[in-house]
Amino acid sequence: MMPHIEGASEATLSLAGPRRPGFDPKARNASTTLFYLLTPGSPQGGLPPQPCSDGQLPTPGTPKGAESSVEGLLMSETVVPGFEYCDHDFLPRDGLERLLGDERAMALEWLVRRDD
Repeated sequence: MMPHIEGASEATLSLAGPRRPGFDPKARNASTTLFYLLTPGSPQGGLPPQPCSDGQLPTPGTPKGAESSVEGLLMSETVVPGFEYCDHDFLPRDGLERLLGDERAMALEWLVRRDD
């Protein structure tokens, strides 16, 4: 695993063709599946405004009273067309305000990366 631009770590599991030595906008992967392992030491974004009193979020499929781990949270997403770093940029707080207005942006500001 290698550090990822969005935090946590990444690894290329498989490609549909040979590895490309550089970026060519005419030759993209059709899609890319990204897996993020967010850990307490490398969190990005934030928790919803009202998590449970113990700081954990209830999740479907977790029986009540089951032991839970605080080692991390594995998330995934599929990007079509394939992900390229040159396409990526983080949405800043003022960009969220421009898109949604002050009131709606305030309700969603926990989703925006903080520059601590």
